[in-house]
Amino acid sequence: MKTNTLKLAVAAMLLGVLVVPGMASADRAGINARLENQHDRIVQGNHTGEITRREDRNITVDESRVRYQEAVDRRRDGGNLTNYQRSHLDSELNRSSRLIYNDKHNDHVRVNK
Repeated sequence: MKTNTLKLAVAAMLLGVLVVPGMASADRAGINARLENQHDRIVQGNHTGEITRREDRNITVDESRVRYQEAVDRRRDGGNLTNYQRSHLDSELNRSSRLIYNDKHNDHVRVNK
């Protein structure tokens, strides 16, 4: 009976050692992928003239703020994000995505591309 408990404890420790670092890189990959996708949408909007220079500047500042917040959160918790931090960054990325969508679909267009 004790050997089964010992085996379970060792398996749990190994699982924790192997899974937790993978989760941190998955967080990083997910957030960076969303930021990259949003950046591509901004570039496409600039190319077609759907996003004005002022809208581009505002979106870029917002994107920088999200990247900075991610870096601060990771530095604060040893390279990992807590569930709350991840949720907060997701909310910020959702807000940024809506800003990009609204800027691309409003009546403002860039005259000189």
